[in-house]
Amino acid sequence: MKKTIIKKYFNLSRASIIGIAITFGILFWELNQGLNTLADSALNRIEYFFYDLRYRLTLDEQQHQSEHNIVILDIDERSLQVEGRWQWSRLKIAKLVEKLAEQGAAVVAFDIVFSEPERNPATELLENYPVQEIESSLKKIEQFSDADKTFASSFQHTDVILGYFFDFEGSKVGALPPAVAEIDPAIADKLIAQPMSGIISNLAVLQDAARGAGSVFTITDADGVIRRSPLVIPYDGKLYPSLSLASAMAYLFVEEVSINISRQDENSFPITSVSVSEFPANTDATGRVLVPYIGRQKSFPYISATDVLNDNVPEGALTNAIVLVGTSALGLKDLRTTPFEAGYPGVEVHASILKGLLEGGIPFQPDWESGLIRFLIIFVGIFLAVLMPNLGSVAMLSTGGAALIAYFILNYYLWVFNRFDLSQVTIILLISSITVLNITIGFFQESSRRRNLREMFGQYVPPAHIDRMVSSESQDAFASDSREMTVLFSDIRNFTSISEGLSAEKLKQMLNEYFTPITQIIFETEGTIDKYVGDMVMAFWGAPLEDQNHREHALEASLAMLKKTEQLKAEFKAKGFPEISIGIGLNSGLMNVGDMGSHYRRAYTVLGDAVNLSSRLESLTKFYGVQCLVGEGTIQDIEQYAFRHVDRIQVKGKQQSVNVFEPLGKKSELSESILNELNEYHVARQEYLNRNWDKAKTLFETLLQQNPEVLIYQIYLERISENRKLDLASDWDGTFKHSSK
Repeated sequence: MKKTIIKKYFNLSRASIIGIAITFGILFWELNQGLNTLADSALNRIEYFFYDLRYRLTLDEQQHQSEHNIVILDIDERSLQVEGRWQWSRLKIAKLVEKLAEQGAAVVAFDIVFSEPERNPATELLENYPVQEIESSLKKIEQFSDADKTFASSFQHTDVILGYFFDFEGSKVGALPPAVAEIDPAIADKLIAQPMSGIISNLAVLQDAARGAGSVFTITDADGVIRRSPLVIPYDGKLYPSLSLASAMAYLFVEEVSINISRQDENSFPITSVSVSEFPANTDATGRVLVPYIGRQKSFPYISATDVLNDNVPEGALTNAIVLVGTSALGLKDLRTTPFEAGYPGVEVHASILKGLLEGGIPFQPDWESGLIRFLIIFVGIFLAVLMPNLGSVAMLSTGGAALIAYFILNYYLWVFNRFDLSQVTIILLISSITVLNITIGFFQESSRRRNLREMFGQYVPPAHIDRMVSSESQDAFASDSREMTVLFSDIRNFTSISEGLSAEKLKQMLNEYFTPITQIIFETEGTIDKYVGDMVMAFWGAPLEDQNHREHALEASLAMLKKTEQLKAEFKAKGFPEISIGIGLNSGLMNVGDMGSHYRRAYTVLGDAVNLSSRLESLTKFYGVQCLVGEGTIQDIEQYAFRHVDRIQVKGKQQSVNVFEPLGKKSELSESILNELNEYHVARQEYLNRNWDKAKTLFETLLQQNPEVLIYQIYLERISENRKLDLASDWDGTFKHSSK
């Protein structure tokens, strides 16, 4: 009993085993990412695609309304046309800063690096034209025409944040900007974030005058899209802020930020978060954050630089604003590719991060993300691997689609309401792989099923019947079943004598020419050939496909077979074959049908008492001198046919009596004389059953005189003579017991 239960619930199919193997293969890959660079790169590209798609689908227009006045001062194409080509003089930029301060800007952050000094025209003259008469005058002018000093002096009107670059080539240009934290020397070489080896910063005169500085260094993903940006960058034992972090510090009057560095193991120390406000920014191990884009370019307010210089700014537009100075001009090459579009101004990347630092909402991967993904891999993978092999192809596809939609909903919910970035490609790959696997295996299994059906039933049923079976979703075509059906037995009369008079080749030819049209008739009436045994044909109706009209179809076939046999008589005579006649037994009832037999040979057949009676009826056709006998179960609900009630019989080996009938044809096709004779016969038989022997005898004799070839009239006359001599029981119902099969 225990073994049976285990087998029932744990007997996995091949598809389930492969599905579970795929599940643990993907789990292994998830646990060991980085071992296969090529595979990781390909899957990362797919992950990028779904990340970008999710971002585009979940944008909320309300996010554009910032709580803080973050403005992009754009050195756009119009500014270059009006003010002249870049680079502008530091004097003009100083004027720009002063104008911003006058308009009420709280912080001005430059997405620009001023690493080289601007040449002083007075110094140029002194160096190239040393004329003593004007040297003293030029030296005085030199002091007032120093653009860098003028630019630096403009910083006193507002808080200015300068930008700078890091590189990996060891460059050291400009003054070192202020850091936000020192790295513990004990973990400096164990920090996961890779330290930079070079820096390109601003002139000392500018850096000393500025409120602070931040890195404008960004790193694109492998496909060239900016999705992450570093908040802090290690360099020379210290952590330096990004432009957005430095701007937030200046805006909030914060001198220090909280940087959390955790211990992953003995040799790995990841950066986990950076806090400058009440909204901690969760970072990856290298200190990068996912850029919290709020939309396509110009989602933030843009003001042209030339409008500021020429006092064309709407009143209050810059009040208490954080102004990020950058460019959207195509020629200045500060355009980036984002999840939304190419040609996105780089300065707006910093604005997006700045908004996230001040207001929260920076996406991140929570600590439990990897654990959840691994749990889902195991749970979803095993569930689908065990469930799907038991489904049809449409259900498989629907289940796989439903699983994907459910995960998308979970993923999108966590993204929209919690800003959790859960990996998508791993679960998508898992569900897709198991779904495709099962559909593929199901396809081959379905092809095999169709092939088996055609091979199995091609010898039994017509091609159109097989096509209906093949198109059916049922997997139980071969399964045994018990149902109401009709079975037919047909035999050639005196076949032994016929076969003795023909050669083997002639006999084979005759049988082939007989069986071919007979089989066609059975097929045309939706019957199934059970077998040929010598001259005998066995067929049934109602399986493998159910047939509500199996009785009528079987009767139609029987009459057509008799008609065809009459036609073959003339054809056979012309070919030198003997004349043939057939007898048909037809019966309907409950019988077992299915693929039965041994391991060595099987057959699709029917079994049961109803089948045995049909065989007996075929044998009794010779006794009653009729070509076809049908059981009482066959004539039910067939009103359009006329039947002669031949007898009530009890066959050998059975105790129950049954009524048997001879089909005469459709009532509409029978002559009036035949129908009248049939009525007279039934009256005579009723008199017989009522034991009115004299009257019954007279009626049967009259019928016999009219049709001497009808043997049943003679049979009843003989029975009347015998029954007169017998003391019949009071419950006698006319049953005749046949002593032989």
